[in-house]
Amino acid sequence: GACGYKDLPTVSFPFGFSAAVGSSEFNDGMGCGACYEIQCIGPYITNPGCLCDGLQDSVIVQATDECPECEATHFDLNTEAMIQIWQGNVASSKPCGAV
Repeated sequence: GACGYKDLPTVSFPFGFSAAVGSSEFNDGMGCGACYEIQCIGPYITNPGCLCDGLQDSVIVQATDECPECEATHFDLNTEAMIQIWQGNVASSKPCGAV
């Protein structure tokens, strides 16, 4: 990704959990390595297959990439972080959650 990380630790922080962040959070690379606690609070768009209701666990992710088209409050989570939130119960590959 844009931050240049090759591998994330999986047995210590950040346990393989990462996200691409919007340009304002990326801040020309100064946001690389920043940590965010993410919790799904509801569907991002109308999506009847989305089971996100704010009762899922949160996950702490590390910023490892830029998502230039993302708004400041939108995070593109990697698969490991999404599975952690959903406790292995990923219902859909459609855009699902708002954080």
